Amino acid sequence: MNDYSVRENAGAQAGRVIPGTRLRNPLTGPPIAVQVVRPGYGLVCRRVVQQAVHSSTIVSFRFPCRRPRDGGEDTNLLDRALQDRQVLMVPVVLTEILSDPSLPPDASQPLLELPLVEVEHGYWQRAGELRARVLARCRKARLDDALIAQSCIDRGIALLTRDRDFRAFAETAGLDLIIGSAQ
Repeated sequence: MNDYSVRENAGAQAGRVIPGTRLRNPLTGPPIAVQVVRPGYGLVCRRVVQQAVHSSTIVSFRFPCRRPRDGGEDTNLLDRALQDRQVLMVPVVLTEILSDPSLPPDASQPLLELPLVEVEHGYWQRAGELRARVLARCRKARLDDALIAQSCIDRGIALLTRDRDFRAFAETAGLDLIIGSAQ
């Protein structure tokens, strides 16, 4: 497992990373740019943070046309990322949300307006191999989670979620996670 720390350009507090991940955003919301530093190696990368959002966070956020959101660190981070236009939609997540029969018709429009992550050549093979590597480590790896993780890995973006099952993908393949919690 990797041990990284995150330094924000705006001079905010540095955060510690969840073992197996490379990014962890503080409660203040996602920074516009971060420096990822690995002890003993110095600066690993500096980049603008774009992120995908898992359905667990989107459902908790509850877009304005639905019931009030239930709160939590992840919904605050999503709110900030939406304001900063840093959210990308993974096709599998969009499919999960739109397949909810109780979703009001006007709730889908904000989701459809988010930029969609493109599926790259070889995606299906890489996703299958990723899932196989996670399962070989005797870890839980649902098919939809593997597809979401591979989309994020291919694009080099973090995944904002409250679903801790994604830690297996972070530990196995370096998926960047922003783990939020419910209040």
